[in-house]
Amino acid sequence: MWSLFFKFSSFLFIPLIPNSGGASSDSTGVVSQVEEKLLAAKNSGFNFKEMLGEWLTSIINFGLRVVIALVVFYLFRRAIKYLLSLFKRRLAKRNIDSGLASFLSSVLHGLAFVVLILLLIDILGFKSVSFAALMAAVGVALGAALSGQLQNLAAGVVILATRPFKVGDWIVAKGEEGTVTEISIFYTTLLGVDNSSIHIPNAILTSDKLKNTSSETLRRCQWVVDIEYGADVALAKKTLNELVESDSRFKKDPAPLIVVRELADSSVKVMLRAWCANNDFWTLIWEMNEKIYLEFQQKQIPFAFPSITVYQGASDCTTAVPSRTPLQEEHTPNETK
Repeated sequence: MWSLFFKFSSFLFIPLIPNSGGASSDSTGVVSQVEEKLLAAKNSGFNFKEMLGEWLTSIINFGLRVVIALVVFYLFRRAIKYLLSLFKRRLAKRNIDSGLASFLSSVLHGLAFVVLILLLIDILGFKSVSFAALMAAVGVALGAALSGQLQNLAAGVVILATRPFKVGDWIVAKGEEGTVTEISIFYTTLLGVDNSSIHIPNAILTSDKLKNTSSETLRRCQWVVDIEYGADVALAKKTLNELVESDSRFKKDPAPLIVVRELADSSVKVMLRAWCANNDFWTLIWEMNEKIYLEFQQKQIPFAFPSITVYQGASDCTTAVPSRTPLQEEHTPNETK
């Protein structure tokens, strides 16, 4: 078809240049030159009807290829969707980890679309060798441009191999936290506490600090209570112990720990450590905060807060400002002006 096109162009689209004398050729001269060209084309065996017929046939054939390609694209996509859902169900029946199943599904989905593209190219009649050379060049360019995504892909494989977390775990990474809902080729998706989806690149999860609070069945709760100097420390420890023993969600083994952690500047810090099931952690934290506050108030165990005692330096009148006055400037009698 292209040879016919070029042969036709060589006869009709060669410019008609005026003679060297500079005289303008009239319309009769132009027509005669065109007639000569057409007569030469006829004598050389050039057939316009045959050329137009071949063009029309080629256009029809290419149109049919396009229609077939669209039908194949639609059916292949439906088949991919069905096969992937069947693949996921089979993995679920074999108790395969949901994170691994999600990753494998993403990989198979990508490979299936590569096969679909190659099939469509073959249907449209493009030469596979030329397309392979083009794809090689595009692959080099994309490899340089998407180097970060390739790192995420490799990191996804590392996550599935080392399994620092799995779908359903609560993790904390890069200031974000939530429940892992999906581990895909490039990203890991979390469900945040406000029901928002958080997408973190896999490379970040493998190269930075990661906290998994769901990896163990038990978690340790901790409270540090500040009481005033002069308060009954024994009573405070006894009260904390009673609160722990009254709640069956606290574990007996490991045993709870209640100690005086620190003698701070403005308070005595009493620390309680106790163990509970992972699922009860936050519920116990919030409930115990309220119980400690109410019990200490009822037993008149004074809470402490940052405070400074100020003494007035008059010889006949020395007044002590209550120690509970917060954040006042401290002066000794010698320093008072």
